[in-house]
Amino acid sequence: MHWHNQSAILLISCLILCGCTETSSVPEQSSEPISETVNTDVNENRLATHAAVRGGFVAYYSSDDIYYVDSKVSLVNIENNNLRKAVLCAQTGCTHSDETCNAFLSSGLQECILYRGVWYFTVYDRGSASFKSLDQKTGERKTYLEFKASQDSSYNLSLGGCTGENAYVYYMEDTFDSNYQQLRKNSILKIDLNTGEEKEILRWSSDQFESWSYFGGYENHILLEHSYLSGIIPIEEWEGTQEDYQNYLSSLETCFELIILDTESLSQTVIAGNDDSDMIAPSELSISFGQYFVLPFGDTVRRYDITAGEYTEILNHSGIINYFIYDAKVFYLVRNDQLELWCADLDGSNERQLENPDDYMTFGIDRESEDLFFGYTDHGECLIKKQDFYDGRYDQAFPVGN
Repeated sequence: MHWHNQSAILLISCLILCGCTETSSVPEQSSEPISETVNTDVNENRLATHAAVRGGFVAYYSSDDIYYVDSKVSLVNIENNNLRKAVLCAQTGCTHSDETCNAFLSSGLQECILYRGVWYFTVYDRGSASFKSLDQKTGERKTYLEFKASQDSSYNLSLGGCTGENAYVYYMEDTFDSNYQQLRKNSILKIDLNTGEEKEILRWSSDQFESWSYFGGYENHILLEHSYLSGIIPIEEWEGTQEDYQNYLSSLETCFELIILDTESLSQTVIAGNDDSDMIAPSELSISFGQYFVLPFGDTVRRYDITAGEYTEILNHSGIINYFIYDAKVFYLVRNDQLELWCADLDGSNERQLENPDDYMTFGIDRESEDLFFGYTDHGECLIKKQDFYDGRYDQAFPVGN
């Protein structure tokens, strides 16, 4: 996305650079040459898209083709850089407004992802929440999770992403005691998409002032970012006023660590944190691809293999300030006299500088299909063919709209 238009996670990451953490067990890195081929299937291990309203419609860009979602699934054909939208429903007279339509996901749509040919999505309705799926070809619908609000409790679900045969869903429960004090519980649930089996793999409460973010995964291992306040005194042990406590909290350092969680054994491996003073903290969720994710330490870009449990140095480049993975490539922004955009294959080969005439990303990537990037330019939301992007032909980007 635009360098000057980062999401909230960037703000968090800016804070964590100066924080602290427990000693991290960073694995030994290897500098041996890499010869393996990285799988380039962009359909795997995609993050969910929040159904945010953009200009009166809800947009989602899948990893198979480009779709719009305004609670409906629509195929977008691209002809001469013009978009032609058609709802994927062949029923005569269908209004595409309820679940009798195979192109209708749900009202109250929160997030959605098209994964292995099936739509998975979360729904929120006045304190009730559910996690569902729709096989658009067969019309089969499933409800994996459903929580009904009551006078004393409300719920929310947020889809992190899918990998292997599982989905990872954030669960939030708000309850109120007899004094109308709000209590919040948070956890991450692992949902087996074949059997529907639900497993809580992590739990924390809001009074711990911490957060966990899903960054991707491979098979039964997922990458999580854990941020928290260092050495916090619980509010029930605080002897001053509420205002004093808020001032106290603002004075604490925000710490973070990157953790590989084995979702079967629930064992955790810390692979990076604030003790790694030269590490560039991630400000984008898209740093993983299949079994790999990338992380710069100073001028060295390392690739971590979840299956092997080790880092491999793949690149050396000074001045890196941001990085992300799309199209099975690592992209990184370098600050010299001006902002430079570079990319390389995930094994470090084919490193090259791309055209970037502005002091921010001229075309800020946000999603992709097999042949297209969706992102942002000075003209708003646009699509661009990947080859045009690599060749610096940004004038070939075409706007997205109703």
